[in-house]
Amino acid sequence: MATRITPGPRIGPQLDRKDLRRLLRCRPDEVPGLILLLNRQPRYHNGLDAIAIAVAVAELRAAGSNS
Repeated sequence: MATRITPGPRIGPQLDRKDLRRLLRCRPDEVPGLILLLNRQPRYHNGLDAIAIAVAVAELRAAGSNS
């Protein structure tokens, strides 16, 4: 089953779509740092689950490369 690029329980409904696109476009080694930067922004109030987001981004990339 392919993972869709939409906010959901794994990523969280609070993650903005443009931020998700940024995460998908950056280099894999930049993902953790970008998640931390996003999490510090006032709109997120340190409420992002960084590990779940990193895993979801990796899965989305893997699903995209298999298409």
